Amino acid sequence: MKTLVGDNAGYFPDMQSAKAYLDGSAGSNTSADYHSDRMRALRLLLDAAKTSPTERVIDFGCGNGLYFKEFFQPQSVKQIVGIDVSAPMIHLATENLRGFPFDGKTGDAGTLKAITGKFDLGLAIDVLGYLDEPELETFYREMSRLIRPGGHLIIMYGNELFDMFALNSGTADFYVKHFDIDVIDLLTEGRSDQYKPANRKNPLSFGADIAPYGFSEIKQSFSQWHRVPPAIGNRAPDLAAARMNMRDHSFDPNQLAPKDKWKAFFRSSIFASLSQRI
Repeated sequence: MKTLVGDNAGYFPDMQSAKAYLDGSAGSNTSADYHSDRMRALRLLLDAAKTSPTERVIDFGCGNGLYFKEFFQPQSVKQIVGIDVSAPMIHLATENLRGFPFDGKTGDAGTLKAITGKFDLGLAIDVLGYLDEPELETFYREMSRLIRPGGHLIIMYGNELFDMFALNSGTADFYVKHFDIDVIDLLTEGRSDQYKPANRKNPLSFGADIAPYGFSEIKQSFSQWHRVPPAIGNRAPDLAAARMNMRDHSFDPNQLAPKDKWKAFFRSSIFASLSQRI
């Protein structure tokens, strides 16, 4: 699993970095309101998935495992297999999930190959953006094998369409990648150095991306609504504070009126997808 410059959220090599993520001191993407915003979007999809049994769960990139306590009771699940590239995270998850039938494994996408049995639910929350293409292929192929027909897969990803709203170098990259048009001279922040997030996916085409692996997308949800484009917020003298103020964690884009729901595709920097194994 690769590590991206400027974004350590995908890898925690020691207990200090793992605990910093746990207590919210690792940065804006680990704060309590950021976490609750993501969990609200995840809860929407989990509630839909629980229309069928969810007794056996496999979580790729399980981290510290704490969100299991928000959504599951120990007596409601028979098996939880958690995989994470960070051994300290697996240690914390094992401690946090005492009383749950948790089996933690340190590893990457290749670790999925050694797992047997069938699962009702697969999870990959904000982790696939740190995988390269061969690793993604392994992940989807193995999840297709492990999730039973009728079971569900929930994936949370960075939203590539947010680059259209950002008006920064991400916007310039988006236009080159998808339209082969250079718009960098039209963007005030187009040439500036900036925080580089993990790889993102387009929510409009995501269902088609996973369909070849036997998954049919059912529902999407959105998180991290932005008040203003990052290019505007980046003009503030205190960039760290500006990054937090750009977002409105209290606003739920999933509650937009039908005529406004399209805005979530552009102003939310995270989306989640619920699909069913067919």
